[in-house]
Amino acid sequence: MLRLRDSVRRTDKSLVHVMERFPAHWGQIRRLADSDKQFSDLCRDYADAVELHRYWRERGASQALERARDYATVVAELEAEISREISASDRLKGQR
Repeated sequence: MLRLRDSVRRTDKSLVHVMERFPAHWGQIRRLADSDKQFSDLCRDYADAVELHRYWRERGASQALERARDYATVVAELEAEISREISASDRLKGQR
């Protein structure tokens, strides 16, 4: 049986964070990323923001913590946008 981790390893690295955040939708995420450049770009932006948030969070200086908070906000905004895209795709699929 194919597990999510196995599938993620075979997937564009920019999708890994999105699939980990929305594991119930990993197949749909992959299809959207393959067929919609805008969604694919959104996933890349999300992956970058997650990595930058981790980078700054692991630093101890107060300026680093401020940047980590900023990236946490960006991550949350991108998650909301990705969620909206997944929901919109669900609605379109339901209309077929």
